[in-house]
Amino acid sequence: MLWQLLRSVLLIGLLAANFELSANNILITDIVKSADASWSVTYRSQTPVQSIQFHHSPDDSRFERWQLISDGFSFRKLNGKDTVFKQDGSGFTSVTFALTPTYIHLPKSYAPFAPYSDGSVLLHSGRFFACATLCRSDENLWYLTLSAPANERIVLNGLSANNKVSWYDENDGRKVFVGNTEITETNHYIAVIDNALPPALISALEEFIPNAMVAMASRFPALGQKPMLFASFGKTKGQRYGRQGGVLPDQIFMHWYGQLKVSNPYDLIWFYAHEVTHLYQGGYVNSIENDHAWIHEGHAEFVAGELLMQFYPQATSFVEQKRFQAQQDCKAKLAKFRVEEFAAHQEYHALYQCGAYFYQLLAEYSGSAEKISYDFWLGLGQKASDKGNVDKDVALAVANLFLTEQNYQRVLREFGW
Repeated sequence: MLWQLLRSVLLIGLLAANFELSANNILITDIVKSADASWSVTYRSQTPVQSIQFHHSPDDSRFERWQLISDGFSFRKLNGKDTVFKQDGSGFTSVTFALTPTYIHLPKSYAPFAPYSDGSVLLHSGRFFACATLCRSDENLWYLTLSAPANERIVLNGLSANNKVSWYDENDGRKVFVGNTEITETNHYIAVIDNALPPALISALEEFIPNAMVAMASRFPALGQKPMLFASFGKTKGQRYGRQGGVLPDQIFMHWYGQLKVSNPYDLIWFYAHEVTHLYQGGYVNSIENDHAWIHEGHAEFVAGELLMQFYPQATSFVEQKRFQAQQDCKAKLAKFRVEEFAAHQEYHALYQCGAYFYQLLAEYSGSAEKISYDFWLGLGQKASDKGNVDKDVALAVANLFLTEQNYQRVLREFGW
């Protein structure tokens, strides 16, 4: 059983113990949770560097939430990326930050910490990716260590350990659990679910997600392994509340913060269905850039509606209203920006709405919601670039296969293409 693997000791150096870190002067990133529940991160270089630059800087929140412990350093933007320098301009081999281990909503990115109500934490490794000197466009390998108090469990890549783990990371990173929340295993996933979440929320999750996974697995390639499912809750000050979900390879995670109530059960199921769809999309498509996020977000929105109606036929009117709202919101945004400009103007919600509207039109004009839900995504994989990348041109080329020329031109006009 996988749970037996979870109880095994995770070996340090998961991928290549003899990897020569000095070859490209890859930074060693040491993340530490101390016994007093404080967190810090230290970046170490084998040779002196003039700066350390973070690979992904979606906003300025690091300047508020990461406090320099090391003396004599400055922290500022350089070419749009958070960058650390010595104030006197000299080289250095290490720098340490104290971290704020609470949840923060980042634009089109995952927070470094998603806390559980019992003090456990889900950590996102990608938030800690940094480069020696400056980040190159082709830099995609990171070496990290994570240390935690001996009485807390570290779960990385489906394996459990205590004290310390080390690993090489890539792409968007992964989620790593630290704490003692109960871990359970079902036929479909291994779950770490916060007991502070409302019973209605948990029961809906445990009922719907297995059904949705069976439905998706019947049409999409099987997952590489049984995924980890993380569902966490963190209290917030004031009136701030919300939720965020996401998917990484073999991981699905959801975080709620602030007020906890299930006002509309169909909206909750839609949220679950959207994330389950993302879990299976990677079987055909490897990469979609943020500017084209409407392709996968819109597909997840459309399939969410189809799954909802499949298992809850009484939710049809809810789905129809959601789709009508997506159409209206999309048209309003298209009056201001082109779809390709949404991300640059941080109109991230419009990526979902216009993406959903795109698939709604394809389903209407092709006469088959099922083909657009499944066969269209297969077509994207077949027409993707050699590296598995998909963009607008690929999406439109596949759309053209499902539509008459007249209806294809109608779609182009609707989106101003």
